[in-house]
Amino acid sequence: MDNVKILCLVTPDIVSSVRRVASSFDNVVVHIKTYQDPGEVVDLVASGGFNVILFGGPLAYNIAKENIRRRWLNLEVPVLYIDYTEVSIYKALFDSIDLASIAKGLRFSIDHPAEADIKECLEELEIRSEQIFSWECTYTDKLDDIARFHYGLWKRGQVDFSMTSVYLIYEKLKGMGAPVVRIVPAKSSIRSGMQRAILMCQAKAASKEEMAVLKARMADFPSGEERETRNTIAQEDINQLIQDFSIKVKGEMRWEKNRSGVEIICRKQDVDKVTNVLDEFDVGYRIYNKCGVGSFWGVGYGSSVRQAARQADVALKASIRHGKYSCHIADTDGHLLGPVGQWEKAIFAYRTDNDYILELSRKTGLGVGSIHKIISLSSRGNELKVTANDVAKRFNISSRSARRIIASLEKAGYATVIGEEQLMGKGRPRRLYLLRM
Repeated sequence: MDNVKILCLVTPDIVSSVRRVASSFDNVVVHIKTYQDPGEVVDLVASGGFNVILFGGPLAYNIAKENIRRRWLNLEVPVLYIDYTEVSIYKALFDSIDLASIAKGLRFSIDHPAEADIKECLEELEIRSEQIFSWECTYTDKLDDIARFHYGLWKRGQVDFSMTSVYLIYEKLKGMGAPVVRIVPAKSSIRSGMQRAILMCQAKAASKEEMAVLKARMADFPSGEERETRNTIAQEDINQLIQDFSIKVKGEMRWEKNRSGVEIICRKQDVDKVTNVLDEFDVGYRIYNKCGVGSFWGVGYGSSVRQAARQADVALKASIRHGKYSCHIADTDGHLLGPVGQWEKAIFAYRTDNDYILELSRKTGLGVGSIHKIISLSSRGNELKVTANDVAKRFNISSRSARRIIASLEKAGYATVIGEEQLMGKGRPRRLYLLRM
């Protein structure tokens, strides 16, 4: 295969990490351009001759995607971004805390990643947070406003330091003399981003007649006679969501006889085009968000339908072994990649003027983002029966974080214990809660 040419648009402080990771790949040529303000990337992506563009974070990526969507920017190559993972958060926490601050409880402000991600990492480390102030920033927010948010909290003595993943905000706060910690992408995230970039290039170079088979395995529907009607409706909704996707990729959809699994056969170039080479694959997310049913997906590529189907089986088994609802890919050469796609992407708003949402947040002590997520499970005026494990799987968080969320809802009167679910075989029963939002 010819050299893969990747344009990396990153901030100045991660250039050396990008170069170091890039040097470990064969047949990859990386050209690096730097920006300080995420909005600058629109003027940097116009250069031609690259196979794929890799952004240094989600803000810059979303700005570019919005310009593409509005047809203000014309790009013929795939785009993706380097994500911030738990490793990035852990490193930032270790750089910012000492024994004294741990003893009295942390007080800090954060913009991105989300407050819920930070809290989960603190809980895993068993570090107590005294007070966290959160600005869940989007690509439309003014960076000066976010910097003033952090600085004002520190100046009034409400926080001891700030955490940000936005380079320009970090530089502004440093210039103001405020204590601030920069969250940067981990080398493992940079490596994963480059691997996905290579996969995209391989997909674009692949034969137009290469086939793709997508296989999905549905999780069990909730049991109980009172849920039979709801399950029937859910099955119809699932069928419609998958059928809509199958039409988009110009595929042929086939359900198994027991309806627990489905297969879609299509051309590789069609599924790559619709999902940005699976990077934006969100059918599993849509199914869970609308129907409350989890699913595991495997995507196989091959020169024939039979070969692609065999690879799809391999990928599906990888998703099931992964433990969380996910999608994996097995290409023609047997390389396995995953998880891929969008499974818990933040379509939930983290700030709101809605009085009802604000009241729920005040009464429960949960962030606005968490409230939006819970409401996505149980619409206002409706009831829903869940376990902490259901919440953990739905939001891709730890069981401990899920129990904390439910405990807050229970204390405020929005969740009630109504029974227990006994697992098959060994294990303690799981408490079953009734959510009433």
